[in-house]
Amino acid sequence: MKKRHKKFLKIITENKPGKLDNISKILAQADIDIKDFVAVGIDEKGLVILYTSDQEKALEILQNNGYYILEESGIIIKLESKPGALAKITDILIKKNININSAATIDRNKKFTFVALTVDDTNQAKKILKNYAV
Repeated sequence: MKKRHKKFLKIITENKPGKLDNISKILAQADIDIKDFVAVGIDEKGLVILYTSDQEKALEILQNNGYYILEESGIIIKLESKPGALAKITDILIKKNININSAATIDRNKKFTFVALTVDDTNQAKKILKNYAV
């Protein structure tokens, strides 16, 4: 199985009705498929983390539509769906002094949970989590 290392788009926006709708419509009109996403509202701000079928085109189009976007490399890891699985990963990262910038569950079944991670040292995290990378 090929390991997936992704560059995520992080959109910082206002937390108000219609923002996610607007983003998804802009991408749909450009024939860009949203592969993975997380959207979170915190008070008046919103954060949307995206991985699309064409990251470069999505970045350009969203910026042209007034969105502020950060790009950040990340990795997808596969964990057993059981208590303590995430704690094992966070412990590994802590011992190597790697900070998690964001983490999101992107898929889950009875056996496995798939998590998208962005960290402050992606290359080191990829090396130490190679047995968990998808």
